[in-house]
Amino acid sequence: MLLVTSTLSVDAPAEEPLTPHQVIETTALALAESVAARRGRLETDKVERQALVDELLLPQFDLESSCQLMLRRYWTAASPEQRRHFVDSFYRFVVASYGDALTGFRNDTLTVVPADDAVIGRSARVRTRLKLGNGKLYQVDFYMRRDGRSWRIVDVLVEGVSYVRTWRTDFGLEIRANGLDAVIARLDDVAAREQ
Repeated sequence: MLLVTSTLSVDAPAEEPLTPHQVIETTALALAESVAARRGRLETDKVERQALVDELLLPQFDLESSCQLMLRRYWTAASPEQRRHFVDSFYRFVVASYGDALTGFRNDTLTVVPADDAVIGRSARVRTRLKLGNGKLYQVDFYMRRDGRSWRIVDVLVEGVSYVRTWRTDFGLEIRANGLDAVIARLDDVAAREQ
């Protein structure tokens, strides 16, 4: 929705794709506006929160690439079915575990730091400041990759800590001990309990 290009006429020139900074800015604005309009429903309805994430956040992430980076060699060894199941399970797990935090998102929650880093090929970093309800600020960096004409998030670093690396460590230990299917089953179980 946020990355729509012009399709009104065959002769119309295509719109320029959004820059990485614009993707983060427009997504944060759309999220703040949507949360403000639906806050009451979002606070009580997990299905509504899931719909909001599906609509506004999921399209901005290259979730398959993130999961591939998390699993590394286990991704290569996994069957296509296991890969699909892991991506779906991880997504549901994250939404179930952290979806409540969306209800506090406001216009001033995320501030994009002016672009001073050059885009390098198909990769970019967008620096932001995240303000929590208690006023505390955190540096959050979004690492993005160009996927066709659009930029999508592959990793998020909070105060320098990468969510891809954190999950890679956790999942690696668990996969070595119990196997990938056990990890998928645990993620499914957590997501189901939170619904």
